[in-house]
Amino acid sequence: MASEAVTDRGEPWRLSALSMMNMEVDIINVLSAIRVPVLVLHRTGDPICKVEEGRYVAERIPGVRSVELPGEDHIPWVGDSDSILREIETFATQTW
Repeated sequence: MASEAVTDRGEPWRLSALSMMNMEVDIINVLSAIRVPVLVLHRTGDPICKVEEGRYVAERIPGVRSVELPGEDHIPWVGDSDSILREIETFATQTW
């Protein structure tokens, strides 16, 4: 999934660098300071980031809109991307 997206659009080493960066970043302590509209989308069967991790993040952001969608894909444009686009459109039109 993710590796295919990177190799189709760039160099494979970028996936490794991005993965390492994402594992080292810890933003938990600043989530409660967010004061802008936030949409957290998570697929319930995501094998890379467990749905509990999405819930954990969402619980720490004031006024967050959190949506759990069925599916096992981690990348938004893989699998049922229509449901993700609908949620983004709904969020954007209701927020602004």
